[in-house]
Amino acid sequence: MAIRAEVERKWIWTGATVLGATTILISTLIWTQFIKLPAPGSVPSMWESAQESAADLGPVEGPPVPQQLSMNVKPPSGEAAHAVSRPGHAETTTASSGHAADVPHAAKQVALTFDDGPDTKFTPEILDILKKYQVKATFFVVGTQVSKHPDMLKRILDEGHAIGNHSMTHANFTKLSTERIDREIEETDKLIRQATGTTTPLFRAPYGAAPDILKKHLKALDRPLIGWTVDTRDWSGLSPADMMGIIRKQIKPGGIILMHSFGGKKGDLSNTVTALPQAIEYLKAQGYSLVTVPELAGP
Repeated sequence: MAIRAEVERKWIWTGATVLGATTILISTLIWTQFIKLPAPGSVPSMWESAQESAADLGPVEGPPVPQQLSMNVKPPSGEAAHAVSRPGHAETTTASSGHAADVPHAAKQVALTFDDGPDTKFTPEILDILKKYQVKATFFVVGTQVSKHPDMLKRILDEGHAIGNHSMTHANFTKLSTERIDREIEETDKLIRQATGTTTPLFRAPYGAAPDILKKHLKALDRPLIGWTVDTRDWSGLSPADMMGIIRKQIKPGGIILMHSFGGKKGDLSNTVTALPQAIEYLKAQGYSLVTVPELAGP
Protein backbone atom coordinates (compact mmCIF):
# COMPACT_ATOMS: atom_id res chain seq x y z
CA MET A 1 0.00 0.00 0.00
CA ALA A 2 2.81 2.33 0.90
CA ILE A 3 4.58 1.43 -2.37
CA ARG A 4 1.43 2.21 -4.37
CA ALA A 5 1.04 5.61 -2.70
CA GLU A 6 4.68 6.44 -3.43
CA VAL A 7 4.26 5.52 -7.10
CA GLU A 8 1.16 7.68 -7.37
CA ARG A 9 3.02 10.66 -5.88
CA LYS A 10 5.84 10.24 -8.41
CA TRP A 11 3.34 10.09 -11.30
CA ILE A 12 1.63 13.25 -10.04
CA TRP A 13 4.98 15.07 -9.73
CA THR A 14 6.05 13.90 -13.20
CA GLY A 15 2.73 15.00 -14.72
CA ALA A 16 2.99 18.42 -13.13
CA THR A 17 6.51 18.84 -14.47
CA VAL A 18 5.49 17.88 -17.99
CA LEU A 19 2.45 20.16 -17.83
CA GLY A 20 4.60 23.05 -16.64
CA ALA A 21 7.14 22.53 -19.40
CA THR A 22 4.39 22.29 -22.00
CA THR A 23 2.85 25.55 -20.75
CA ILE A 24 6.18 27.32 -20.99
CA LEU A 25 6.75 25.97 -24.51
CA ILE A 26 3.31 27.05 -25.71
CA SER A 27 3.71 30.51 -24.13
CA THR A 28 7.06 30.96 -25.82
CA LEU A 29 5.64 29.99 -29.21
CA ILE A 30 2.74 32.40 -28.84
CA TRP A 31 5.06 35.21 -27.69
CA THR A 32 7.53 34.80 -30.54
CA GLN A 33 5.26 33.76 -33.40
CA PHE A 34 2.22 35.95 -32.85
CA ILE A 35 3.47 38.97 -30.92
CA LYS A 36 6.66 38.91 -33.03
CA LEU A 37 9.01 40.78 -30.76
CA PRO A 38 12.12 42.02 -32.61
CA ALA A 39 15.32 40.21 -32.00
CA PRO A 40 17.65 41.67 -29.34
CA GLY A 41 19.70 44.55 -30.74
CA SER A 42 17.16 45.38 -33.48
CA VAL A 43 15.27 47.98 -31.41
CA PRO A 44 16.69 51.49 -31.94
CA SER A 45 18.05 53.07 -28.82
CA MET A 46 16.70 56.36 -27.46
CA TRP A 47 19.79 58.11 -28.87
CA GLU A 48 19.24 56.67 -32.33
CA SER A 49 15.59 57.69 -32.26
CA ALA A 50 16.54 61.20 -31.16
CA GLN A 51 19.01 61.48 -34.02
CA GLU A 52 16.35 60.41 -36.53
CA SER A 53 13.89 62.92 -35.09
CA ALA A 54 16.45 65.71 -35.31
CA ALA A 55 17.23 64.82 -38.90
CA ASP A 56 13.55 65.22 -39.80
CA LEU A 57 13.41 68.81 -38.59
CA GLY A 58 15.07 70.25 -41.68
CA PRO A 59 17.99 72.61 -42.11
CA VAL A 60 18.39 75.59 -39.81
CA GLU A 61 20.74 78.44 -39.13
CA GLY A 62 19.73 78.79 -35.49
CA PRO A 63 17.22 76.99 -33.34
CA PRO A 64 15.63 74.62 -34.42
CA VAL A 65 18.32 72.05 -35.18
CA PRO A 66 20.99 73.15 -37.69
CA GLN A 67 21.20 71.11 -40.82
CA GLN A 68 22.20 71.70 -44.39
CA LEU A 69 20.01 72.07 -47.41
CA SER A 70 21.51 70.68 -50.56
CA MET A 71 20.13 71.29 -53.99
CA ASN A 72 20.86 70.36 -57.56
CA VAL A 73 23.13 72.37 -59.81
CA LYS A 74 25.54 71.07 -62.37
CA PRO A 75 28.72 70.78 -60.30
CA PRO A 76 32.15 71.79 -61.55
CA SER A 77 33.76 68.55 -62.90
CA GLY A 78 30.50 66.70 -62.22
CA GLU A 79 31.44 65.76 -58.68
CA ALA A 80 30.96 68.47 -56.07
CA ALA A 81 27.37 69.04 -54.95
CA HIS A 82 26.09 72.60 -54.97
CA ALA A 83 23.61 74.04 -52.56
CA VAL A 84 21.37 75.59 -55.16
CA SER A 85 17.94 74.24 -55.97
CA ARG A 86 16.67 74.85 -59.45
CA PRO A 87 12.91 74.53 -59.90
CA GLY A 88 12.00 71.23 -61.47
CA HIS A 89 15.07 69.42 -60.15
CA ALA A 90 14.94 66.86 -57.38
CA GLU A 91 16.50 67.75 -54.07
CA THR A 92 19.56 65.81 -53.00
CA THR A 93 21.38 65.28 -49.76
CA THR A 94 24.20 67.59 -48.79
CA ALA A 95 27.03 65.12 -48.85
CA SER A 96 29.45 66.56 -51.37
CA SER A 97 31.27 63.91 -53.33
CA GLY A 98 34.74 64.30 -54.72
CA HIS A 99 37.78 65.93 -53.22
CA ALA A 100 39.70 69.08 -54.05
CA ALA A 101 42.41 67.03 -55.75
CA ASP A 102 39.82 65.52 -58.10
CA VAL A 103 38.61 68.88 -59.39
CA PRO A 104 40.43 71.15 -61.84
CA HIS A 105 41.88 74.27 -60.22
CA ALA A 106 39.58 76.56 -62.19
CA ALA A 107 36.57 74.75 -60.77
CA LYS A 108 37.60 75.28 -57.15
CA GLN A 109 34.95 77.87 -56.38
CA VAL A 110 33.08 78.57 -53.15
CA ALA A 111 30.52 81.18 -52.19
CA LEU A 112 30.39 83.18 -48.97
CA THR A 113 26.84 84.03 -47.91
CA PHE A 114 25.58 86.30 -45.14
CA ASP A 115 22.05 86.11 -43.73
CA ASP A 116 19.59 88.24 -41.80
CA GLY A 117 20.89 91.75 -42.53
CA PRO A 118 21.42 94.41 -43.42
CA ASP A 119 22.29 96.45 -40.36
CA THR A 120 24.59 99.39 -39.68
CA LYS A 121 26.92 97.63 -37.23
CA PHE A 122 28.24 94.34 -38.62
CA THR A 123 27.22 94.61 -42.28
CA PRO A 124 29.56 97.59 -42.91
CA GLU A 125 32.45 95.79 -41.22
CA ILE A 126 31.85 92.71 -43.35
CA LEU A 127 31.65 94.82 -46.50
CA ASP A 128 34.92 96.57 -45.61
CA ILE A 129 36.67 93.20 -45.21
CA LEU A 130 35.28 91.90 -48.50
CA LYS A 131 36.45 95.06 -50.26
CA LYS A 132 39.93 94.76 -48.74
CA TYR A 133 40.30 91.21 -50.03
CA GLN A 134 38.50 91.96 -53.31
CA VAL A 135 35.95 89.23 -52.66
CA LYS A 136 32.31 89.20 -53.75
CA ALA A 137 29.66 87.52 -51.60
CA THR A 138 25.90 86.99 -51.48
CA PHE A 139 23.67 88.64 -48.85
CA PHE A 140 20.29 87.10 -48.06
CA VAL A 141 18.33 89.96 -46.60
CA VAL A 142 15.28 90.15 -44.34
CA GLY A 143 12.53 92.58 -45.27
CA THR A 144 12.22 94.20 -41.85
CA GLN A 145 15.95 94.99 -41.95
CA VAL A 146 15.77 96.30 -45.50
CA SER A 147 13.01 98.69 -44.46
CA LYS A 148 15.27 100.07 -41.70
CA HIS A 149 18.50 100.22 -43.70
CA PRO A 150 17.75 100.60 -47.44
CA ASP A 151 20.98 102.56 -47.98
CA MET A 152 23.05 99.66 -46.65
CA LEU A 153 21.34 97.29 -49.06
CA LYS A 154 22.13 99.70 -51.88
CA ARG A 155 25.78 99.73 -50.78
CA ILE A 156 25.86 95.91 -50.89
CA LEU A 157 24.66 95.97 -54.48
CA ASP A 158 26.81 98.94 -55.52
CA GLU A 159 29.94 97.12 -54.33
CA GLY A 160 29.25 94.21 -56.64
CA HIS A 161 27.72 91.68 -54.27
CA ALA A 162 24.66 89.57 -54.99
CA ILE A 163 21.51 89.72 -52.90
CA GLY A 164 18.78 87.23 -52.12
CA ASN A 165 15.36 87.27 -50.48
CA HIS A 166 15.37 85.80 -46.94
CA SER A 167 11.68 86.54 -46.13
CA MET A 168 10.02 89.51 -44.50
CA THR A 169 10.11 88.51 -40.82
CA HIS A 170 12.43 85.47 -40.71
CA ALA A 171 9.49 83.24 -39.80
CA ASN A 172 9.61 79.44 -39.78
CA PHE A 173 7.91 78.57 -43.08
CA THR A 174 6.90 75.10 -41.89
CA LYS A 175 4.33 76.83 -39.68
CA LEU A 176 2.93 79.25 -42.25
CA SER A 177 -0.02 79.10 -44.60
CA THR A 178 0.43 79.44 -48.36
CA GLU A 179 -0.98 82.97 -48.19
CA ARG A 180 1.47 84.00 -45.46
CA ILE A 181 4.40 82.50 -47.39
CA ASP A 182 3.37 84.52 -50.44
CA ARG A 183 3.30 87.72 -48.38
CA GLU A 184 6.67 87.02 -46.75
CA ILE A 185 8.33 86.72 -50.15
CA GLU A 186 6.40 89.40 -52.05
CA GLU A 187 6.77 92.11 -49.40
CA THR A 188 10.53 91.56 -49.25
CA ASP A 189 10.76 91.65 -53.05
CA LYS A 190 8.94 94.98 -52.98
CA LEU A 191 11.29 96.48 -50.38
CA ILE A 192 14.36 95.28 -52.28
CA ARG A 193 13.01 96.86 -55.47
CA GLN A 194 12.27 100.15 -53.68
CA ALA A 195 15.77 100.29 -52.17
CA THR A 196 17.80 99.22 -55.19
CA GLY A 197 15.63 99.54 -58.28
CA THR A 198 16.15 95.87 -59.02
CA THR A 199 14.96 92.45 -57.91
CA THR A 200 16.51 89.07 -57.19
CA PRO A 201 15.32 85.56 -58.07
CA LEU A 202 17.31 84.00 -55.21
CA PHE A 203 15.48 82.83 -52.11
CA ARG A 204 16.78 81.23 -48.92
CA ALA A 205 14.30 79.92 -46.37
CA PRO A 206 14.71 81.11 -42.77
CA TYR A 207 16.27 78.31 -40.71
CA GLY A 208 16.59 76.42 -43.99
CA ALA A 209 13.07 75.16 -43.30
CA ALA A 210 11.55 74.54 -46.73
CA PRO A 211 8.17 72.77 -46.70
CA ASP A 212 6.65 71.39 -49.88
CA ILE A 213 4.29 74.34 -50.27
CA LEU A 214 7.29 76.68 -50.41
CA LYS A 215 9.09 74.51 -52.95
CA LYS A 216 5.98 74.38 -55.14
CA HIS A 217 5.55 78.13 -54.87
CA LEU A 218 9.16 78.81 -55.89
CA LYS A 219 8.94 76.27 -58.70
CA ALA A 220 5.89 78.05 -60.09
CA LEU A 221 7.84 81.32 -60.03
CA ASP A 222 10.96 79.68 -61.49
CA ARG A 223 13.01 80.86 -58.51
CA PRO A 224 15.95 78.89 -57.08
CA LEU A 225 15.95 77.83 -53.42
CA ILE A 226 19.41 78.42 -51.98
CA GLY A 227 20.83 76.43 -49.09
CA TRP A 228 24.35 75.86 -47.82
CA THR A 229 26.93 73.12 -47.45
CA VAL A 230 28.97 74.63 -44.61
CA ASP A 231 27.27 76.07 -41.52
CA THR A 232 29.82 78.03 -39.48
CA ARG A 233 27.29 78.37 -36.63
CA ASP A 234 28.52 81.91 -36.11
CA TRP A 235 25.08 82.91 -34.82
CA SER A 236 25.63 80.69 -31.75
CA GLY A 237 28.66 82.62 -30.54
CA LEU A 238 31.12 79.98 -31.69
CA SER A 239 34.74 81.13 -31.48
CA PRO A 240 36.58 82.11 -34.68
CA ALA A 241 38.91 79.13 -34.16
CA ASP A 242 35.96 76.74 -34.01
CA MET A 243 34.37 78.36 -37.05
CA MET A 244 37.60 77.89 -38.98
CA GLY A 245 37.70 74.26 -37.87
CA ILE A 246 34.26 73.72 -39.44
CA ILE A 247 35.31 75.39 -42.68
CA ARG A 248 38.53 73.37 -42.97
CA LYS A 249 36.67 70.13 -42.34
CA GLN A 250 33.62 70.66 -44.51
CA ILE A 251 34.60 72.86 -47.45
CA LYS A 252 34.65 71.32 -50.91
CA PRO A 253 34.59 72.80 -54.41
CA GLY A 254 31.15 74.16 -55.18
CA GLY A 255 30.45 74.78 -51.50
CA ILE A 256 28.29 77.51 -50.01
CA ILE A 257 29.35 78.87 -46.61
CA LEU A 258 26.69 80.19 -44.26
CA MET A 259 27.48 83.20 -42.05
CA HIS A 260 25.46 86.16 -40.78
CA SER A 261 25.60 89.95 -41.04
CA PHE A 262 22.99 90.68 -38.37
CA GLY A 263 21.70 88.99 -35.22
CA GLY A 264 23.74 86.38 -33.44
CA LYS A 265 23.86 85.45 -29.79
CA LYS A 266 22.98 88.56 -27.78
CA GLY A 267 23.19 90.52 -31.03
CA ASP A 268 26.95 90.01 -31.23
CA LEU A 269 28.63 88.87 -34.45
CA SER A 270 32.13 90.10 -33.63
CA ASN A 271 33.25 86.46 -33.97
CA THR A 272 32.12 86.55 -37.60
CA VAL A 273 34.03 89.75 -38.26
CA THR A 274 37.16 88.22 -36.71
CA ALA A 275 36.85 84.89 -38.53
CA LEU A 276 36.04 86.31 -41.97
CA PRO A 277 39.58 87.46 -42.92
CA GLN A 278 40.96 84.14 -41.67
CA ALA A 279 38.43 82.23 -43.78
CA ILE A 280 39.20 84.25 -46.91
CA GLU A 281 42.96 83.83 -46.50
CA TYR A 282 42.63 80.11 -45.88
CA LEU A 283 40.35 79.52 -48.86
CA LYS A 284 42.58 81.51 -51.19
CA ALA A 285 45.64 79.63 -49.93
CA GLN A 286 43.86 76.39 -50.79
CA GLY A 287 43.36 77.59 -54.35
CA TYR A 288 39.68 78.52 -54.09
CA SER A 289 38.05 81.37 -55.96
CA LEU A 290 35.39 83.14 -53.93
CA VAL A 291 32.34 83.95 -56.04
CA THR A 292 28.69 84.90 -55.66
CA VAL A 293 25.95 82.28 -55.64
CA PRO A 294 24.80 83.15 -59.20
CA GLU A 295 28.40 82.78 -60.40
CA LEU A 296 28.72 79.47 -58.57
CA ALA A 297 25.51 78.13 -60.07
CA GLY A 298 26.58 79.06 -63.56
CA PRO A 299 24.31 79.58 -66.58
